[in-house]
Amino acid sequence: MAAVCRAARVWQGLAMGTRHFATGCGIVVVTLIAACGRTWHAPPVAEAPMASGVARRITFDDLRSGHPPTGFLCAAPGPADAKPARWEVIAVPDAPSGSQVLAQLDDDDTNNRFPMALVADATWKDVRVAVQAKAVAGARDRSFGVVVRARDERNYYVARANTSGWGENVRFYKVVDGKRGQLEEWEGDVKPGAWHRLQVDALGDDFTVTLDGKAILHAHDATFPAAGMVGVWTKAEAVSWFDDLTITGSTP
Repeated sequence: MAAVCRAARVWQGLAMGTRHFATGCGIVVVTLIAACGRTWHAPPVAEAPMASGVARRITFDDLRSGHPPTGFLCAAPGPADAKPARWEVIAVPDAPSGSQVLAQLDDDDTNNRFPMALVADATWKDVRVAVQAKAVAGARDRSFGVVVRARDERNYYVARANTSGWGENVRFYKVVDGKRGQLEEWEGDVKPGAWHRLQVDALGDDFTVTLDGKAILHAHDATFPAAGMVGVWTKAEAVSWFDDLTITGSTP
């Protein structure tokens, strides 16, 4: 009961902080020209507050189609026999903003292979990262994710949305030396072949994950307390598209 009361006080404070952020934070939009557990059943949580800062919006529309995105660290850590990721900017008819998206196109189904594209020119500690994403193909893994606090391609936090028919859910992991450890899970409706907005708020040791405007889970962890890179993520053979990547927060 004491733990429940403490949680209630935390979320009340977060809700108040969100209102302060919405009224006090001016947003500047910048287009980056670049080429390259536990199951949680509590009611929806309040969106986390975020320190004021510049919002960087990456739409991929100014990038060269058919090429990797410059300014990103692209990697696919995993077993030695896993294939590299194939990150390309492509034109699609239903892009949420403009006409181009960032796509992970390689369908190597090696398990524990994690293709990712990280924004390489800055790091953030307290940050809000949101992206529009669509899981396009994949048999076992048809997923997409948002990375925060990445030291490198093998150490980071990630919120992963899974659209596979055998289990639609969102999980929040810490990845240490390439090995995932689940922190929280939410089970719900995450449709394949549809655009979803996935957001992670990192504030100190607290993390809030929001899907399509609804805060769905909260995690607390202190494994990676320092500023790190942010970006997008897939798993194994998942072919996924990403658009309108927005980063809000103050760099160190």
